Amino acid sequence: MNGCVDMAKKKKTKSYKSPVSLMRAYDRELFNIMQEECAEIIHRLSKSLRFGLLEKQPGQKLTNKDRLSDEVGDLLCIVTMCEERDLLSVKRIGRAMKAKERKLHKYMQHKPEDS
Repeated sequence: MNGCVDMAKKKKTKSYKSPVSLMRAYDRELFNIMQEECAEIIHRLSKSLRFGLLEKQPGQKLTNKDRLSDEVGDLLCIVTMCEERDLLSVKRIGRAMKAKERKLHKYMQHKPEDS
């Protein structure tokens, strides 16, 4: 017999099972779409940093700024839908935004007037 199989039989590792039920299909789909929107924002940010906010890619009518704004709008729509289904906490998001703003004021290396 294979030594690995023998070890597996001897070590009966208990697998972890979450006590919380899994998300419903609709809610999982919302999270999946939110994940996709975040990826699209990252992509548009990369293009904006590389080519500038006012650049229009060949064959595109919109600038990177317009396209980034559209993607952020898409994300905010999904966030709102998640809030409506109690998948996200509006209060907690608000607190997190205030805390992040304080951290940014403290730790950002540049000020708006530096631009």
